[in-house]
Amino acid sequence: MPKFIEEYLSVNGIEECTLQFPVNEKPLLIYVHGGPGQSMMPFAGWLNNKIDFATVVYYDQRGTGRTQLRSKSTAETITFEQLLDDLKETIRILKEKYHKSKVILLGHSWGSILATQYALRYPEEVACYIGVGQVIDHRRSEKVGYDHLIESYASQFDEKDRGMLKKLGDYPSDCTYDNAYEMITTMRDLQIKYKLAASAADYLKIAFHSSTFRLKDLKAMRQIMQNIHLLEYMLDYSVEEEKDYEVPVFYLLGKDDWQVARVVAEEYFDTINAPKKEIFLIDHAGHIPNVDQPDQFNKVLEKIVSEYQ
Repeated sequence: MPKFIEEYLSVNGIEECTLQFPVNEKPLLIYVHGGPGQSMMPFAGWLNNKIDFATVVYYDQRGTGRTQLRSKSTAETITFEQLLDDLKETIRILKEKYHKSKVILLGHSWGSILATQYALRYPEEVACYIGVGQVIDHRRSEKVGYDHLIESYASQFDEKDRGMLKKLGDYPSDCTYDNAYEMITTMRDLQIKYKLAASAADYLKIAFHSSTFRLKDLKAMRQIMQNIHLLEYMLDYSVEEEKDYEVPVFYLLGKDDWQVARVVAEEYFDTINAPKKEIFLIDHAGHIPNVDQPDQFNKVLEKIVSEYQ
């Protein structure tokens, strides 16, 4: 089992928690977690158990997980631009520590927004970008996911489901900054029931088999409300007009991902220009393909990473 280092980095006035899995002479890969506010610390040991082809670093963003337990950030200090600045400083510190000129940047879900924008703004620091559960246009993705839910499962809806559907109204058009948390949570609950989205149980089932899980993580996972306002940024996020990348771009998508609709990411991917681009679909996997199909996922990840040895 790969050994890891838990280290707090001084990043823009906070103590940021990182879990580092060093592998000598291998590329440096930074994992940018989703949510907003979904720490990967409890699960990193399980996810990284068979990865010996890269030095992987997981970090808790400002306001998230072990970073939040240590630094107690307030909502007004947690903005998208601040998180981007934090990522920049994190990368600077880790490049210096591991003697690398560039990093491989992997963004999952919410983290794919952060990491995509980083790759677009600072291509000189990025060897390649890897998108997992890739967000392209949030409202469009939600609409595709909603339509699929109705078309595929309406005949199975019970009275409770129909009540939840009534709450959603004309989703996602009726989703506003004021009701975003309630509306998206209702949508996810319906999707989870019909196995169209990832649930907390999907993560928790691996936590107790992970070398990095700590009891304090259970407390941290309940303290996410300071991140909820980031949904305002995500709600109207779209990268569809940005077609030109100066770094290689790879997407690893669960073929059954309707939480962040895989088909939207595929359509956008066809339109982008990049020095190199390749898309991989993981069979029998949804929004978290590295949990659903870890062997398939790691095989593809190794193929990508080996190009930047």
